[in-house]
Amino acid sequence: MHRCRSGAILGAQVGETSVLKRAALSIAEMLGKHSVAQEGAYGTYLLSGDMTRSTLIFGRQGLLRPHDLGSKARFGLQPKQV
Repeated sequence: MHRCRSGAILGAQVGETSVLKRAALSIAEMLGKHSVAQEGAYGTYLLSGDMTRSTLIFGRQGLLRPHDLGSKARFGLQPKQV
């Protein structure tokens, strides 16, 4: 991994699914203190629906609290049946 002096801002396209946001959270965890900010988790604010039963979406004050996702089966995401 390349070390950057000022840190990294991790983002994705507006309208990302919960699956893509979950991947970004894993990358941010790997970056540790080098991750200074993240963009995303708009979920169904901008999507008409998501691929998963529950949506990773920010709440009050624009915060996403994913601290317990890693302890859940399938990283906290369950795909919808199609």
